[in-house]
Amino acid sequence: MLLYVAVLHVPCPLGLTIWAELSVNPETPEISASIPQSSGKSTFINAMRDLRSNDEGAAPTGNIETTLEATGYSHPTVKGVYFWDLPGIGISTFKADQYVKKMQFKRYDFFIIISHTRFTENDTLLAKEIKRLGKNFYSVRSKVDDDLNGLGEEGIDYNKEAELERIRKDCVSNLEKAGIQSPSVFLISSFHLDQFDFPVLKRTFGNDLPDKKKDVFLLSFPNRSVDPVKQEMNPSPLPLFSWF
Repeated sequence: MLLYVAVLHVPCPLGLTIWAELSVNPETPEISASIPQSSGKSTFINAMRDLRSNDEGAAPTGNIETTLEATGYSHPTVKGVYFWDLPGIGISTFKADQYVKKMQFKRYDFFIIISHTRFTENDTLLAKEIKRLGKNFYSVRSKVDDDLNGLGEEGIDYNKEAELERIRKDCVSNLEKAGIQSPSVFLISSFHLDQFDFPVLKRTFGNDLPDKKKDVFLLSFPNRSVDPVKQEMNPSPLPLFSWF
């Protein structure tokens, strides 16, 4: 069985937002990811494979988007699971529909999109192309730990839960302005997978996959995340995306 997961870039204010659509091949699990400059795409892919940036086979990390072609990374222990690093649509010279064909969107079961600026026309067109293909996708806001740490370093007195909710509402607001109805936003840190919304994101992925693919995908989750693989999947408390 193959599992394909794709990660794409859609800009969103207030830092890095990850949009994800997971695509599962009937024979082997593969995952693909595409993220903008400094959005944490490679770190996210490495975290999902339970690797650090200096481990053998890890996706290269850095502050500049260097991905120009789709690059697949196999899971080190779960055979058939691949994470695909896709160049952001703003990095390529293709229009949305051309980008979808070039990156072979049909091969993926769902997508993860990461962004850190405001939505553009191309981003909206890309989202509609994904929807047209009948694919599922999820919005994830990465590096929320950096946001909180930055406030602390500035000596700003803040309430953690209130600040996280502010970040979430800001991202939701901008997604709605881009034409997305009732969007969900998952706040995560690739360095702290047992915190924030990652456990909820994991359950949501599992709920949306067929049983066989779900079992394989959940087996691939890093040991640093919570929620045992064997646990019964509960419905996600967050609504799924609707673009229209």
